[in-house]
Amino acid sequence: MPPGLTAMHDIRLIRDDPAAFDAGLESRGLAPLSAELLALDDRRRAAVAAAQAAQERRNALSKEVGAAKKAKDEARAAALMAEVAALKEHAPALEAEEKAAEAALRARLAEIPNLPAADVPIGADEHDNVQREDHRFEGDRQLGSGRQHFELGESWTVGGRPLMDFEAAAKLSGSRFVVLRGQLARLERALGQFMLDLHTSEHGYTEVSPPLMVRDDAMFGTAQLPKFAEDQFYALSSLDPKNLREDVEQLLTMAAAGVERENQFGDADREMAKHVVAALRTSGINSADREILSGYVIKAVDGLIVARRELQSDRLTTARY
Repeated sequence: MPPGLTAMHDIRLIRDDPAAFDAGLESRGLAPLSAELLALDDRRRAAVAAAQAAQERRNALSKEVGAAKKAKDEARAAALMAEVAALKEHAPALEAEEKAAEAALRARLAEIPNLPAADVPIGADEHDNVQREDHRFEGDRQLGSGRQHFELGESWTVGGRPLMDFEAAAKLSGSRFVVLRGQLARLERALGQFMLDLHTSEHGYTEVSPPLMVRDDAMFGTAQLPKFAEDQFYALSSLDPKNLREDVEQLLTMAAAGVERENQFGDADREMAKHVVAALRTSGINSADREILSGYVIKAVDGLIVARRELQSDRLTTARY
């Protein structure tokens, strides 16, 4: 979890009432975690205390060095200065341990789902749901059996092409996307317009058009990270080091060309990927992002090699990178 952001769960509240926290997790069918979290917090506290104690000792020694020099006690001053130097040399290790302990606690807290409200009924599955009469639709809405939305979308056509086209989307963007056509595309646009008009005109909302791409920090606390990290698409061009950016762009250019070249894509491109991964690991971005991006680079090359092979058999495999 990025520094500076607040996790969903407050470790202070967990420490104040660990039993209540574990009970909330149990109501969701999860094992108790308070002991594990408190152990991580104890490690963090110990690291903070050790760093503070070392700094306080350095401050005190510095004063003693001044007093010893003033008293012309060079031997004592030298001994004190040696101890200050040793503490200064050990300070980075203490700081690193404090940061690691803090990161471990924050990462674990970020992975834990929220606790249900006290009035939420506890049940094993959907059969234990409690119906609320004030949320029921008017009349009987038992529609019986029907077809899935994608079955309908693929069966309806315009100009001989489906209104819901997954095959075209796979060629454009990869899996998990769809191209909408005709009246279905118009319906999606109309629904979005209706929702915006309704809530901005009648419910006091302000319409906002945010950027289409955001930093990791914006994804925490919005039900996206860290749970769905593997489902996100990363913009490699956002990496800062110029030589790394150039290498990544070269890799992707080679990878794209590799599909066209067919037989020429292979070991040389894989070596390029290894170079990029090595650069990622020495760059200034945080370790979690480095590992995710490194994995994506390798997957890109491996996936495109598979794509090249399958193109020879007139089959299409999408590669994500």
